[in-house]
Amino acid sequence: MALLRWKVAAASLAAGAAAYGSWSYLTESKRQTRFEAATVLKERSREKPKLPTRDEQLASLQSGHEYDVLVIGGGITGCGVALDSISRGFSTALVEKDDFSCGTSSRSTKLIHGGVRYLQKAVFNLDYEQYRMVREALHERGNLLNIAPHLSHPLPIMLPVYNDQFAPVILIAHLNQLGCGAHLNQLGCGAGLTTTPYGIGQTTPPYGIGQTTPYGIGQTTPYGIGQTTPPYGIGQTTPYGIGQTTPYGIGQTTPYGIGQTTPLWHWPDHTLWHWPDHTLWHWPDHTPPMALARPHPMALARPHPYGIGQTTPYGIGQTTPYGIGQTTPYGIGQTTHPYGIGQTTPLYGIGQTTHPYGIGQTTPLYGIGQTTHPYGIGQTTLWWQIPYYWAGIKFYDLVAGKQLVKRSYFVSKSKALEEFPMLKAEKLCGALVYYDGQHNDSRMNIAVALTAARLGANLLNHTEVVSLIKEKVPTEDGKEKEVVRGVRVRELFTKKEWDIRAKVVVNATGAFTDVIRKMDNPTKPKICQLSAGIHIVLPSYYSPRSMGMLDPETTDGRVIFFLPWEVRRGDVLAAWSGIRPLVMDPNAKDTQSIARNHVIEVSDSNLVTIAGGKWTTYRSMACDTVDRAVKVAGLKDTKGCQTNGLLLEGAQNWYPTLFIRLIQDHGLDVEVAMHLSESYGDNATEIAKMAALTGRRWPVVGRRLSPEFPYIEEEVKYAIKEYACTAVDVMARRTRLAFLNVQAADEALPKIVEIMGNELKWTKAQRQAQMDDARQYLEGMGYKVRKELQEAPINLSYQEAMKYTRVFKGLDSDKDGHISIQDLRKALNEMGEGCQ
Repeated sequence: MALLRWKVAAASLAAGAAAYGSWSYLTESKRQTRFEAATVLKERSREKPKLPTRDEQLASLQSGHEYDVLVIGGGITGCGVALDSISRGFSTALVEKDDFSCGTSSRSTKLIHGGVRYLQKAVFNLDYEQYRMVREALHERGNLLNIAPHLSHPLPIMLPVYNDQFAPVILIAHLNQLGCGAHLNQLGCGAGLTTTPYGIGQTTPPYGIGQTTPYGIGQTTPYGIGQTTPPYGIGQTTPYGIGQTTPYGIGQTTPYGIGQTTPLWHWPDHTLWHWPDHTLWHWPDHTPPMALARPHPMALARPHPYGIGQTTPYGIGQTTPYGIGQTTPYGIGQTTHPYGIGQTTPLYGIGQTTHPYGIGQTTPLYGIGQTTHPYGIGQTTLWWQIPYYWAGIKFYDLVAGKQLVKRSYFVSKSKALEEFPMLKAEKLCGALVYYDGQHNDSRMNIAVALTAARLGANLLNHTEVVSLIKEKVPTEDGKEKEVVRGVRVRELFTKKEWDIRAKVVVNATGAFTDVIRKMDNPTKPKICQLSAGIHIVLPSYYSPRSMGMLDPETTDGRVIFFLPWEVRRGDVLAAWSGIRPLVMDPNAKDTQSIARNHVIEVSDSNLVTIAGGKWTTYRSMACDTVDRAVKVAGLKDTKGCQTNGLLLEGAQNWYPTLFIRLIQDHGLDVEVAMHLSESYGDNATEIAKMAALTGRRWPVVGRRLSPEFPYIEEEVKYAIKEYACTAVDVMARRTRLAFLNVQAADEALPKIVEIMGNELKWTKAQRQAQMDDARQYLEGMGYKVRKELQEAPINLSYQEAMKYTRVFKGLDSDKDGHISIQDLRKALNEMGEGCQ
């Protein structure tokens, strides 16, 4: 026995050391921030208040006690209001029709974010209110990372930049109008950005760097370098040659030759030929009377008399009137229209053959060597895309201020493809990486509810509101007013009904907001408009374990997040739709417009309704709601909001390496220990103590519900302490199995029902009802579709089977019996469909 204990201890120690090494390698980014969060906040309690059981909560709510604040709705908004209220010292109750976090709060993107997309809208629309929302959300992001470090962690998100994305350069001007320009200059975002489409440093139409006309560098006319007149050659003002003002040759003013003013030819001895008898006539004193009237007989056989040796009237050696050696009127060496030296087209610059775009340019791309839109020197893509997105992301960092998680940075195309091999490589310029937070949304909601319960709030799930209780109270003008003073509820398992009275009732029912509002006043117009967000769980190779990705501009205008999560093998492992209740502000003049922030409405009967907002800002929403409720009910608030920095359930005595103690002290598997630490915080030790022996050498304790996931059987028992009442409560909210893999959840369902049935004393009929309800729930998570695909019959002929077998073998390049990503990449490259 001693030897066995020694072996277990040694194995535990070795496993702990190995776990620490792997954890250090895989979760370094989490560790630093979590450790900082764990040490910065010092108000950790040595001994936590006792958590009441569900039966104790039920008894308290049935006692007839009047509460200060009663909340309807157990999502994150309602639980946040309950926590804010109880932490101020007000007696608080909460009822939820289904389970805590059963609706939108457990169907989110799992992000804690300020809204980088909203910041873009704020800048483009010059909307200060939206900017304020982002700033508030970034503060809340930092606070949530600190108060629940075991459930949340910083997450780098990659934003790939492609050269066909569009984003106006007016961003900088808009940022300046918002008063952000100075900050961007400090970040280095202003340099090099221009507001004209002509290339870096260009302010005129597409004529090239430093060019203000379409005629070439330093040219102001289309006639060639230094030419200011029509195309006559360098320094020429007429088309007759250098220094010539007439077309007759150098210094000639008539077409008769040097010094000649008549078309008669003469010899040096002043002799004229006699015609027709060849008699020599002497001139000037022996001129025949007819010679003056007739041409010399030799003149008929000679060219026009343009000078000695000249055959044209254009000067020595010239055959055209365009200057020495010139054959066209366009300048030296020019053979076409007057476009400059060596130019054959009207392109107004040296060596240009098309429209006047600058040296060496053949298109209107406004910069050297450009062949596409005007993006700058040597650029063939949108040069401003990287600076544009970089400036926006840096501004996002700047707005976060002291709550900045980590600084954003740029990565090259090759690095982006290394992180996300499934990215399309074509036209990819690079990527920007910024940081937001990621959390376990349903566990976070449960943590808020349990924190409120430990502080004294009475919370009860699976209890619906049947009606509102109203009573008449006197008003200041001596009249009476009917106000809401409580609710009548029904517990869904026992079907028992009773009244819960309160000084003020808060409606925080999310998608069911209008149901409660119409209980108060059936004539009230609806303010809630539902919006669906689709979530699909894919295999982990679509996203690295430590980084997410944002695609801000899909072809249909939607936004897609690829986020790392606990995903295993398969195709679409699960799918669900999260319903976000968008609200129209009933207090606004234009009641048809959707409110971008949360809305608080106080009805004529004092029902306080909180609607809208988003997960990240739940705490500030709750603070605003309780402030309004205090005013409506006339409560005395001596503390004010206490939740900023208030640690949530599991965070009080948690530290990042707690999982190592779980391994060493209890013999848990590494993955299980990490899961328990990151899901339950300091309560993980309690679950580890409950864990049953596995019957194997290692791990010593912790039997899994599914071999693919780290959930163990004792979590089902602990979930009952966390007010879980059904199998769906366990597999969808206390664990995340239904969201991760519906098939694994279905396989684990019998064990979950067995454990819960034993703990809660269910009958056989109740157990079967739980199985049926759970499977119906899983069908809504994509189980039915997945099962149909797996069971679909395959009817192939022999020839078809042989054909597809050959195709498979052709793709299976390493002949290992399956087609990997590398096999597909190789096949695509061979097909000419290049894949990085």
